[in-house]
Amino acid sequence: EMLASDEPCGRGRRAWAQVLWVRARAGESRAPRTAMIPYGEADLVLGIDPIETLRALGPDSSLRVASPQRTSIVANDGPLEDQFDDARVASCELLESAAERCALASQSVVDDYAALCRTNLLSERLLDVALLGVAYQRGLIPVSLEAIEGAVRRSEMSGFGRSFEAFSFGRRLEAGAVVRRSAEERESLERLVRRLALELVRERFGGRKRAERYALSASGMLVAFGRLGNDDDVDRATRAVVTALHRAIVWGGTRMMGLYERLV
Repeated sequence: EMLASDEPCGRGRRAWAQVLWVRARAGESRAPRTAMIPYGEADLVLGIDPIETLRALGPDSSLRVASPQRTSIVANDGPLEDQFDDARVASCELLESAAERCALASQSVVDDYAALCRTNLLSERLLDVALLGVAYQRGLIPVSLEAIEGAVRRSEMSGFGRSFEAFSFGRRLEAGAVVRRSAEERESLERLVRRLALELVRERFGGRKRAERYALSASGMLVAFGRLGNDDDVDRATRAVVTALHRAIVWGGTRMMGLYERLV
C-alpha cells in the first residue's frame, strides 16, 4: 500500500537538535550520562517551527528545556508554508508571550523570520541557518567568527546549499542592514510557484532543468485545482500540493515528484 502525505519532512522539521558540552569533574563517578538537556537548563533555544518551540517552553518536564533564569531564545513565530490554517496560526501567535514568561526576555527575540526568509532568500528552508546568524550576531554563541563561518562553509560543501548566504543574512538582519516589510502580503499561487522554481535554480543540486520540470508540474496543478472553484479550501489544498511537489523534487528528485504527481 502506498500512502502520500504533505506533512513536513526534511532538515529541521518536527525534529530536535540539542548541543551539549560536557566535561566530567575530577573524581566524579563515570556513571552513564544522558544526551539530553535537563529540564530548564538550556542556554539557547533556536526555534524554527513555532508550534514545536512552544513545547520547549511548556510545562512537560520531558520536553521543556528553557527557564527564565538562564535561557535565551531566538525563534520564528510566523507560520511555515503548511501552517496557514486558523488553528495553527493561532498557536503561532502564542509564542511571543510564552517566550517573555519562560526565558530571559532581555536577551531573546521572537519575530516572523519565516516571512523574512521567504521574502529575501526565496525559501524558508534556510530558516535554521538564518536564525543561527541572528543568534551569533546577538552574542549568544561563544565562538570566534572564523570558527563558525568555517563550520557553515564545510556544511555547505557537504551538500547543505546556500548555508553561508543564510548565515550572513541572519547577521545582517540582526544588525539592521536588511530592509524589512511591516507585514508580509499573502503571495499569489502563481508567485508561490515562481519562487519555489527559482529556489531550485539557485540550489547547488537543483538546476534549471529540475526547476523547469517543477514549474511545468505545478502549473498543471494550478489549472486542475482551479476547476474546483476559488474558495479558501481550494486555495489551501492547491498551496499544499505545489509545496509538496517542491519537497518531493528536492528530497527525491524528478522521479519522486512524478510519483507524487500521479498519486494526486
